[in-house]
Amino acid sequence: MLKTIKFKYKNIVNPQQTYESVHEFFENAGNDNMDAAVNSYKLNDDMYLLEDSSYLLDDKKTVTVIKVFYTEHDANSWIENRNKLPKIDKNLSEEIVN
Repeated sequence: MLKTIKFKYKNIVNPQQTYESVHEFFENAGNDNMDAAVNSYKLNDDMYLLEDSSYLLDDKKTVTVIKVFYTEHDANSWIENRNKLPKIDKNLSEEIVN
């Protein structure tokens, strides 16, 4: 059975900043010079995710990310691995909003 996890991200360094796209939002996430760490996150995603999608909300300050896993076990393994990785989006708050 598929397992979905939904995250909400906000910029905590500049909360009034607005963005035109998800890409622009994450470009300002505070992960400069962290290519190796970012790649570790991508590898973890590649191992466990069925699909993911990201949306800039109407306020242009908040991004929702939806991650879909094949099983709850895959989701738990993804979370376990993710918790071992360094924090990369230093300027963002993250909230699970299932």
